[in-house]
Amino acid sequence: MLSHATLRRHALAVGARRDPEPTCARLIVAIDGTYVRSNLDTGLYQHYVVVGRIERDGILAGRFAWIARWPGEAEQFMKAALQANGWTTQTQVVVLADGADGLNNLVKAAVNSEPRSILDWFHIGMRLRPIEQMATKVAVALDDGEPDMAALVRQRLPSVRYQMWNGQWHRAIARIKTIYQGTW
Repeated sequence: MLSHATLRRHALAVGARRDPEPTCARLIVAIDGTYVRSNLDTGLYQHYVVVGRIERDGILAGRFAWIARWPGEAEQFMKAALQANGWTTQTQVVVLADGADGLNNLVKAAVNSEPRSILDWFHIGMRLRPIEQMATKVAVALDDGEPDMAALVRQRLPSVRYQMWNGQWHRAIARIKTIYQGTW
């Protein structure tokens, strides 16, 4: 005997195969990739793994992951993932990634146009962390010649990453401008 949950899941799966996803106006693709070490017995020393998620018109639509094994394969997987979520040539595509050209170019090749590219908060935070770690040493170096700038760096720099991670990015950008301009 099958449970009602099993019947519902099967009915939804059949319906999804019968009715294609309706098109959407905007897809946001959050994507990242990494190399994973392999078993040396296979002859491959590492695999490139691509993972991500897709939002359809602001709602989480799906996730994807694959291991690229030959040239062109990644573009085919990317295009299939986008099409499964309602992509058409009229769909606006936005890419959230690490800023490297490789992943942006992957989505660009799949949609055959230039998607809007945005550096994600995680990778911004990764780039800010070393600057935060240097702040105290920079402030010490500035103490003799520019004590006001040293105080500005000590007081303003440590909160930038915190503000970005906590959704206060307008304040974080204003804080960065203050430091850059050297004004309170």
